Amino acid sequence: MEVTDKLDAVHDDPVADAVVQTILTAGIGSLVRGGIGLVSGLVDILTSSSEEAGTAAGSVGAELVPKATISLGKWGEARLAQTLGGAGFKPTKAFITSLGPRYVDRLVGNVAYESKAGINVALNSRLETQALKDAELVASGRISGAVWYFWQGAQPETLDFLNALGIRTEVVP
Repeated sequence: MEVTDKLDAVHDDPVADAVVQTILTAGIGSLVRGGIGLVSGLVDILTSSSEEAGTAAGSVGAELVPKATISLGKWGEARLAQTLGGAGFKPTKAFITSLGPRYVDRLVGNVAYESKAGINVALNSRLETQALKDAELVASGRISGAVWYFWQGAQPETLDFLNALGIRTEVVP
């Protein structure tokens, strides 16, 4: 399928179209400078089938997670891999913690990386739990550090919470 056909498919899906418009208006259009292949990849993600979306959603189940949310998360993970120069990998198994399993977005050496693609990410119970799991993994020596990337901003209390736990944060415009 040609890129133009893929873009037409995005415009036919109001949710996918809204995600593309949000990305472009949030100043992330600079990704386009990476070439048409990146745009084509984003379009592939946005137009993926619900079965593919379910795989991306993991144990949550695609029926409970809006397709655009899954797609934005996939985009963030792809951008993280690109930013890290392709180093490391996405682990297929979770780290087991006292708070439950922790699936990290990327592991480079012994450092866990998390990607947050939402706009101005707020501190909430899900994010707090993820961060506490990372802090436990560092404290137990199972990983040597954790770094979280925010692609469209984060609220100050989010960054303060992570930094207080010893988690390094990177806000990338």
